[in-house]
Amino acid sequence: MMKHCICTWVSRLVSAALATTSALALAATFVPPNNPNIQYMGHWDRQPTVSTTNNSGASILFGFTGQHLSAQFVPSTLTAQHRPEIYVSIDDSTPVRFITDGTAQVDFTSIPLASGSHTVELVVKDVDEHNNRWNPPLLSSIGFQGFLLDDGATPLPGVSKWLGWSPGAIKMEFYGDSITQGVRALAMTAEPSGNDGTRDYAYLIGKAFDANFNQVGFGSQGITRAGGGSVPMAGLSFGFNFAGSPADPAFVPEVVVINQGTNDGGASSATFVPLYTTFVQTIRAKYPNAWILAMRPFNGAHAADISSVVTALGDSRVVYVDTTGWLLGNNVDYTETGAGLHPNEAGHAKAARLLIPIIARTVFGVELPTIIAKPTSPLVDVRTGVGGVVTVAVFVPPGYTVVDVRADGAPMISSTLSTDGSFYLATFLKSDLANVRAGSPVAFNITGTLHRGGSATPFVAAPSVTILK
Repeated sequence: MMKHCICTWVSRLVSAALATTSALALAATFVPPNNPNIQYMGHWDRQPTVSTTNNSGASILFGFTGQHLSAQFVPSTLTAQHRPEIYVSIDDSTPVRFITDGTAQVDFTSIPLASGSHTVELVVKDVDEHNNRWNPPLLSSIGFQGFLLDDGATPLPGVSKWLGWSPGAIKMEFYGDSITQGVRALAMTAEPSGNDGTRDYAYLIGKAFDANFNQVGFGSQGITRAGGGSVPMAGLSFGFNFAGSPADPAFVPEVVVINQGTNDGGASSATFVPLYTTFVQTIRAKYPNAWILAMRPFNGAHAADISSVVTALGDSRVVYVDTTGWLLGNNVDYTETGAGLHPNEAGHAKAARLLIPIIARTVFGVELPTIIAKPTSPLVDVRTGVGGVVTVAVFVPPGYTVVDVRADGAPMISSTLSTDGSFYLATFLKSDLANVRAGSPVAFNITGTLHRGGSATPFVAAPSVTILK
C-alpha cells in the first residue's frame, strides 16, 4: 500500500475567495448533501439541502468521476480572522487549506484531475469558538450544501485507506473544551488560523485506532460554565449537535473519552462534583456498554474530584486516567509560556502517545505491538533555516502494513518501503528546531496506524535526535 511516496497532510493556504471559476463553469452535475455516496464522520446536522457542523475534526468522504470538483457552502458572514477553515485532499494527495468566506462555490481543482474515478476527503480544521455556533441561525459553522461535478460525471462511494469509513469500524467519542477543539495547537492566535483540530490529541487517537469518531470540543466550556459562541455547559450540550439538533442516535461508541474540568478552576468542589457525576451518568445512560475514560485535566484542575467521582460511581467501565506529569510547561508541550494551558503540536502528540496504550490495554485488553523507530541520523542540522528534515526508520513486526505515521502530530512528507520490506523510511519536517539549544536531545512523539488481516492496530514510539547549530 505504501511502496511509493505518500503525500501527506502538509497544508498550504488557499482562500476560497480566490477560487478559480473556469472549472466551475464546467461543473454542471450537482450532488446534494444527502446523496448516499457522501459519507460523514463526526457531529453533523444532516438535512436534504445542507449538512452543518460546528466541530473541528468532522469530515466528509466522497467519490466521483470527472476532472473537476467544487463544493457549495453557506457563505460565511464573519470577519476574515473568524472564518472557518477546512482541509481538502483528493486521492490522498497533499491536503489544501481553504478558508470558507462569502463565496458560495469553492473550486477544489484549479488544476484539472486526470480522467477517471477519484475520492475527496474534507476535514474541518477549525470553527471559531467566539461567535454563535449553538443557537440557529449559526454564525460560526460549516454549512455544506453539496458538490458540483463535470457535466455527465457520476457520484461514487469514496475509496479510502482508512477502515474508519467502513461499517464495522471501532467507534469513539471525545468530549472536551478548547483543548479537544485544537485551539492554539499551531500558534498563540486563538482563532482558526492558530487552531487545528487535526493536530489535536483526540484526532490523533481516533486516526491511530482507525476509528469512526466524534471529536466534540467547545472552547471555554466546562462542567460548571458555558462555552464560547453561546454553547451551554457540558451537561447541557451533550447529545446535541447544536440547539434543536440531536446527535445521531445510531452512533453508539465503544469508547468515550472525557477531558473536562480545565475551565472549572473557579468552581468549588461542592459545585463541580455533582455536575461531573451527572455528566458521567448521562453518558452512561445513553451508552450502557461503553468504556468511559475520565481524564485528569492536563492542568490538574479538580483532579481529586474527578478521581473521587469515578470511585464513587463504582462502575467497572468508568476509568480515571491520571495525566500527572504528561506535559511540560515553558513552551515545551504548551503554546503559552509558563505553566501553559493549550498544548502545542508536540504536546497533543505526547498526550496521544501516552493515552493510546491505556485505551488499548483497558478497553480492548491488548498490548501494542513493539515498534522500533530510529532516526537515520542522530544529528539534525538547523543552521541553514528555521528547522530541519528528520527521517525515521520504522521497523514493524512481520505481517503488518504501515498505513499512517505522524511525528508530533505532523504527517509525513514521504514514506518509502525498504527494498527488503523490513522497515519504512518516514520523513518529517520539523519547523520548531531552531529554538532548541544546540546539543539538546529532542524527542519525537510518534503515533501511527498498522493494518493486518483487515483490522487496524495503533502504534506509538518516542525516538530522539540531537540538534546541531
